[in-house]
Amino acid sequence: MKNVILVFAFSFLMLAIPLQMSAASQWYEGGGLQGAFVGQWNMATYTNKLATAAAWITIQPKIKDKAFYTRMIQNLRPQAFELVQCVDRSAAAEGYYSRTIVDELAESCLLLLRW
Repeated sequence: MKNVILVFAFSFLMLAIPLQMSAASQWYEGGGLQGAFVGQWNMATYTNKLATAAAWITIQPKIKDKAFYTRMIQNLRPQAFELVQCVDRSAAAEGYYSRTIVDELAESCLLLLRW
């Protein structure tokens, strides 16, 4: 009887893991750093930064057209990664206590990256 319970518990656990993974959001979902201060950006998770960068990128006219044309936001991940790196460098130079809004840094980075 003990073995049956263990087998059942293990089977349930193995079935539950894929359900949790499939319920996870995509890399471009859940970014909430628009309008945040630099210190908030510096303390945010990489996942949040990447999703926020995706949101910034998809409102850029050149890239927005590309995203809708391909209907694949996955194609924008390299650009989002590059934007996060640029904003990270700028935010580090600003410092944790800066009252600069991170959107300003992102806009500067978008100009530097010529998007």
